[in-house]
Amino acid sequence: MPIVGHQAYTFWGRGGDDIGFTGSITVNIAPASISAQAGYYDIDGEGLHHIGIKHYRYRPTPDGVEKDKDYGEWPTWAHTIGADRVTSVTS
Repeated sequence: MPIVGHQAYTFWGRGGDDIGFTGSITVNIAPASISAQAGYYDIDGEGLHHIGIKHYRYRPTPDGVEKDKDYGEWPTWAHTIGADRVTSVTS
């Protein structure tokens, strides 16, 4: 199947040395077969850095109800997913 479109979403966050930073982004789309990836562009500073795809929503059948796939707490988040009829991705 050819790639018919590509969309990148950027999420910026900054925290102080003692404060840190926690944040997320949810992207909602019309049901589509997708691949999604979460990654870092630039990291500055020491300490542990978390990133990944925590959750996505999809339809098992074209006219079915949406179901959730949740990866729980870090470090079990996925870095890349590929799924059919996805309607939402949370990173």
